[in-house]
Amino acid sequence: MSISGSRVYSTLKDKLSSIEGEYTNISSRVNKIESEIDGLGNERESIYGDLAIFYLPELEADSIKNTLKEVRENVQKIFAKKQERRSELENLLDQSKQEKSELDKKLGETTKFLEEKASQRDSLAKEVNKEIKSGEKYISLISNLKTIDDQIAQNKNRMDQANEDVKVKTPDYRRNNLFSYLLDRKYGTNQYSANTLSAKLDKWVARVTNFDVNKSNYDQLVSFPKMLEEDLDKITSQKEKLSKAVSKIEEDVSDKYGLTKTLNEFESIAKKRDKLHGAIETNLNKSKEYSTDLKNLDQEKDEYHLEAITKLKSYLKGTTLSDLKDIARKSDPSNDDKCVSRMEEIDLNIRELKDKSKEAIKERDKLNDQLNDFKKLVNDFSRKDYESSRSYFPSSFNIDDYMIGYLAGRYSSRDIWNSIDNEQKFKPREESHSSYSSSSSSSSSSSSSHSSGFGFGGGSSFSSGGGFGGGGGGGFSSGKGF
Repeated sequence: MSISGSRVYSTLKDKLSSIEGEYTNISSRVNKIESEIDGLGNERESIYGDLAIFYLPELEADSIKNTLKEVRENVQKIFAKKQERRSELENLLDQSKQEKSELDKKLGETTKFLEEKASQRDSLAKEVNKEIKSGEKYISLISNLKTIDDQIAQNKNRMDQANEDVKVKTPDYRRNNLFSYLLDRKYGTNQYSANTLSAKLDKWVARVTNFDVNKSNYDQLVSFPKMLEEDLDKITSQKEKLSKAVSKIEEDVSDKYGLTKTLNEFESIAKKRDKLHGAIETNLNKSKEYSTDLKNLDQEKDEYHLEAITKLKSYLKGTTLSDLKDIARKSDPSNDDKCVSRMEEIDLNIRELKDKSKEAIKERDKLNDQLNDFKKLVNDFSRKDYESSRSYFPSSFNIDDYMIGYLAGRYSSRDIWNSIDNEQKFKPREESHSSYSSSSSSSSSSSSSHSSGFGFGGGSSFSSGGGFGGGGGGGFSSGKGF
């Protein structure tokens, strides 16, 4: 038993929603860790200041405390810029997510309308087909068109053969120098001009080469393709007239049942759906840009990190801070030891938090890549109408296996999409297309671009464009699956 496209689509969207939830949680965790590190840094600075005031000369103590405060403030300003940028990017991502949610809602509603309009279109098309095929005039026109098609095919074959004969046989005539000489002098035509002696000699040459007979055969050889082309133009003109008559009947009956109006409405909805897909594509690109900036922001060697390290190194070239810790250890008061122990505990905690932050950021970035991959998968799936009611997959297709393989690193998102694209099929419709009219005024294309036409009979496409028959060829870019 086959698997519906909507079921596969739902599975992909569920996975996307799950990844979005994980990404939100891990982002919050990163922010929490960063906040804890900042708080411990403030406490550490305060302890250093207290020890300096207690053990060092007043000027030096004040200098250390003021310098610590100044350096801390400078570093905090740098990291505040980083946090501000992070907050800005996270807000942009949230806005992008909200916009995407609204676009998805509109897309779902538009797709539903498109499905309903497609059902209405197909129902009307059956009625139109039924009436058209029962009309004697229409049947006669179709019969005449088939006859003309046969004639056109025969003439094209004869033209091909005639052109081939010209290509092969003309050199044989030209290889006869005397015949070629008279031919170039336009002997035997009104354009021929020669004095008395030359005329006598040319006449003798013509008699020797049997020029008159060969010239007649030569003229017939080179003119025959042109004659056939003229005949083909006449027959094609007849076909165009008959095709217009067929189109007129089709259009009149379509108008009578309201099919033309329905097709125009269908196309309008389909174009709206295309615009929504374009908006979603733009949204996904922006989200990817924001998330990439956020990922770069948390790299160890980002611009904010390098600036802060430079300022700290310029201050910590001396040994005052480490000396201060040694003095405190050698002193008697137990409170000082507690302060030093707390500072060391803070240093240890900061290192542990930084390690956790690195792991969390690594996990967040991995989820970000997965998030972008699944957003694209879901959007591409919908853009190609694979979630439509006519879309299906073979029973052997298991999207869960591919997703598990993706998370395990066995498959890339490209592998998943290639599998989806290769396995997906559209169920055929009952309606088919007319094999006429398309040569005269068809606007359909071999791709899945929009077409406002419809089809009757059994073949290719109707004059206005061919739209609701068949599955993978013509039809609507937003509607070939509908």
